[in-house]
Amino acid sequence: MKKEFTITQINAKDSPMLNDLCKLRDGLSAHHNDTTSSERFREFMNKHLGEETMLTFLILDEGKAIGYGLAFDVAEHAYMPEWTRKGYITQFFVNVEYRSQGIGEMGLAYIHDWFRARGITDVLLNVAIKNEVGNRFWQKNGYVPYATRMIHRLK
Repeated sequence: MKKEFTITQINAKDSPMLNDLCKLRDGLSAHHNDTTSSERFREFMNKHLGEETMLTFLILDEGKAIGYGLAFDVAEHAYMPEWTRKGYITQFFVNVEYRSQGIGEMGLAYIHDWFRARGITDVLLNVAIKNEVGNRFWQKNGYVPYATRMIHRLK
C-alpha cells in the first residue's frame, strides 16, 4: 500500500508545528553550512507567521514532519526599483530519507498552486551552485538558471 503524505499550512504563531518547522530548518542549515542562528529564524517566523503574503507549510508522514516550504508573494522589492511582482521560494526541504518518492514534487505543486491562486506567473528561488541535488531537482521541475548571485566577504 502506498503511503499518503499530507501538507499542512502553518498560520498561527503559537502553533506547536512551529517547533517541527524549526527542527527541519536546522537540518537544512546544517546541510548548507549555514551559521544563521535558529533563534533568529524562530523570531522571524513569530514576527511574520500569518501574514497574507507568506506561505509556510509542513509535509507530514502520519503526523511526523518530514519537509517544509517557505514562499512569498513579493509585490515590491525595497532595493530593486525595477522589480515586478513575483513569487519567491526562500526555503524548501525534504528529509534525505524521504527523497525520490515524489514528496518534493508534491510540496512544489502546493507552492505553485498558491502562487497561481494569487495571479503570480514568475517564481524565483536561490540554490547554491555546489548543491548538485538541489540544482537537479529544480531543473527537473522546470526552473532554469536566471542570474548569478555573488558574495564578497569584506575583511
